[in-house]
Amino acid sequence: MQIPFVHHRTTSTRFVTLDTSRCAACRACVEACPQHAIGLVDLPFHRHAVITDAAACTGCFTCVRTCAHGAFTRIAEQGMGARGDVRSARKAFNMRGFVAVVLLIAGAMLPVSGIMNHQLQMEPMTTARHFWMAVHNMAATLFTLASLAHISLNWRPLVRHSRAAARVMLSKEAGFAVLVVLGVVGLFAGHALHVR
Repeated sequence: MQIPFVHHRTTSTRFVTLDTSRCAACRACVEACPQHAIGLVDLPFHRHAVITDAAACTGCFTCVRTCAHGAFTRIAEQGMGARGDVRSARKAFNMRGFVAVVLLIAGAMLPVSGIMNHQLQMEPMTTARHFWMAVHNMAATLFTLASLAHISLNWRPLVRHSRAAARVMLSKEAGFAVLVVLGVVGLFAGHALHVR
C-alpha cells in the first residue's frame, strides 16, 4: 500500500516498532506483511515504511525478519514488558521530533519578526524595535542550529533523497519554477533601483 500524500505517524503496534530513520523504502516489508498492515510514505525527499493498520498486526514478526536495515524490532526486545503493551512502556525522548518542532517554530517566527524589523527600521532604537531585533536574531540562530542538527540526525536519508531529487531538480517544471520565483521577486524588488 503506497501513501503518496499523507504522512502517517504510526510507528508501532502491540508487537513491533518501526524506526523510520533506518528505513530505505525498499518495500520488502510492505510486500511481505501477510496482514497488509504496512504501507509506504512516498513524498519527494521523504520516503519510508509506515504502519497503516496497527490493529491488524498479529505479531508474526515477518517484517522484523524481512527488513535488511533493522528498521523493525520486537517490542519485547526493547524491554516493554511481556504483554507487549506499548502504552505501558516509558517513551524515549524523540530527538528528531524535538528538532523538527524547533525548526517549525523558529522558521515561523522569522518572517513575522523580519516584517516588524522592516517596519521599524527608520525609527530610533525604541523598546519595540529592540524587541523585534532580538526576536529575529534569536529565531535565526535557533533555526540555523536546528537545521544543522536536522542534517546530522538525518544524514543517510538526506543523501538518498538528494540523489532522487536530481531528476526532479533538472526537470522542466523546476526550471519554470525558478523563472517564476525570480521574475516575481525581481518585479517587486526592482522598485528599489528607481529610488534615489
